Amino acid sequence: MKDEILSFDKEYDELSTAQLLKLLSSESKLSKGRALAALARRTKEDESLVNETVAAISDPANKETRIMGTISVSHIGVACLLDFGSSKTKELIKHLLKQWPEPDRSDLLWFLKSQSISIDEDTSSIK
Repeated sequence: MKDEILSFDKEYDELSTAQLLKLLSSESKLSKGRALAALARRTKEDESLVNETVAAISDPANKETRIMGTISVSHIGVACLLDFGSSKTKELIKHLLKQWPEPDRSDLLWFLKSQSISIDEDTSSIK
């Protein structure tokens, strides 16, 4: 069962893209995570947002901002893109995962598995 942060979020999903991007600069870790999740979910209807979402995921500040334990803001974005993104987007994320540095990569793969997002060990297959 997926955590609530990966599910639809009425409050954040109704915000404009500009508002979501602004919230990525928020002091609140949870606001950053919710904004990135909403942005990633939005790519399902608007693939033009994929590059902005991947840029936010790749931002070192989001990779380092831990929401809880080892789970970062970027982890939330990756999970939502994999859950809601197109096949093309999933291929882009697979490439990004192969370049993700350890030990954060292992934490990210664990988190994805905990959210029932399956990835083969070599990240060649994401379902």
